[in-house]
Amino acid sequence: VTWIRNATTGLGSGERAYIEAREKLVQPAIEHMMAARGLETPPRTPVIGVALAGGGYRAMLTGLGGIMSMMNESTEASESEIGGWLEGVSYWSGLSGGSWATGTFMSNGGQLPTSLLENLWNI
Repeated sequence: VTWIRNATTGLGSGERAYIEAREKLVQPAIEHMMAARGLETPPRTPVIGVALAGGGYRAMLTGLGGIMSMMNESTEASESEIGGWLEGVSYWSGLSGGSWATGTFMSNGGQLPTSLLENLWNI
């Protein structure tokens, strides 16, 4: 197993395959969000990443509040026309409290954070 590769050769084959497959899902979401705001779709599909910061419970809850604001499933986000951007995300990472948010969100099927608060977390 090669853990370190020469960065001058570009992305690894697995990463390239992931980006190509993900682009098919991301492109329609980005086109929709751009058009809904009267913006021109970029000539190349942007690769969007989300990073949630550390800081314990505060970071977990604040990060998931931000994520919820980008979800179509959130009534508030949908009504404010911000919801929908999450579908355009290709990468997501978290540190400390941000990783708590990332882990619980991903391992529970991307439920609304309010659902996680009501049904999973004991805080």
